[in-house]
Amino acid sequence: MSAATAAPAGPVAGLGGSAPRGRGVVAVVVLAVALLGAALLAGQPDDVNEAALDPRSVAPDGARGLVLVLRELDASIEVLRTVPGDDVDTALVLQDRSDVDGRDALLGWVRRGGVLVVTDPGSRLAPGGDDAPCPAALDGLDAIDTGTGLVGPTDGAGCYDGFVRVEVVGEGTIVGLRSPEPLLNRSLARGDGAALGAALLAPVPGTRVAVVEAVGGGGETALLDLIAPRVGQALLQLVVAAALYALWRARRLGRPVAEPQPVAVAGSELVAAVGRLLDRQGRPEEAAATLRSSLVRRLESRLGVAHGTPSSVLGAAVAGPSGLPADRCAAALGERPVPDEATLVAVAADLDHIRRSVLG
Repeated sequence: MSAATAAPAGPVAGLGGSAPRGRGVVAVVVLAVALLGAALLAGQPDDVNEAALDPRSVAPDGARGLVLVLRELDASIEVLRTVPGDDVDTALVLQDRSDVDGRDALLGWVRRGGVLVVTDPGSRLAPGGDDAPCPAALDGLDAIDTGTGLVGPTDGAGCYDGFVRVEVVGEGTIVGLRSPEPLLNRSLARGDGAALGAALLAPVPGTRVAVVEAVGGGGETALLDLIAPRVGQALLQLVVAAALYALWRARRLGRPVAEPQPVAVAGSELVAAVGRLLDRQGRPEEAAATLRSSLVRRLESRLGVAHGTPSSVLGAAVAGPSGLPADRCAAALGERPVPDEATLVAVAADLDHIRRSVLG
């Protein structure tokens, strides 16, 4: 019998990066996170955001441009979530988020002589009627951008074809616009949008103006709106950093490296090697038992007989395919004693003949 052979170990395409390259990846990740943090923290000023209809927003649908125009006219501007005081001359509601009690409080402020401009057509504060004439403060103004085109002060019925409506409440006045479009950043420069806002809110220098966001417990503020902008930016930075770290850890960049393969030894060669080892130790009976047990298990599986079938029955089953007498097959498979090396050689030869004849 030949000695046991080991399959040659070949290279396997593993992924392993060198230490300098790994440090380079870490440096890139750290730099990206640092740049992102600097960009977020250096973002917009605290008094500027991108919310729609917000007097602090510089977005196209924001109203910061109107605030700047009014300040150029020496008007003082404040953003409130309460009812304006009696020292406030005019108030603006871009989007009505107040509850019922808050609206009643605003109406009470108007009755005491305040001027309220409402640009939310769905608000209960908005005046009704389309045929009211334009207030004297709008005399001399040209067309304004209503979102669907420029409309002149005398187009159609009413003021600006019903776009501007006026209602007297007590000693004060409510001016309603069908849309906030003329007062938004994107429309101030089209037509007389800026002049319309100035005429309604700051007709004279020194006017005190309040932009009312919401009064009372109503409104549309969500839970996320209560999170400070800096907190949200910090959370976003942590999410991006975690994503970059996961991406870096998920893939190891580098050249394929050779990895040693485990030694592959065929089962039959292992049995033969054990048999030779026992033979060298002067134990032929144990060597024969090792050779027989391996072949018997394979024959039982191939022939479909139960485990532990007597050698005589198994020998009779393999006698035909092997061409050996049944008693000789039975002796080789377990009935023949093996007291010395010569008998071990003979038994091993018969077992090898049976294995090649029956198992192929």
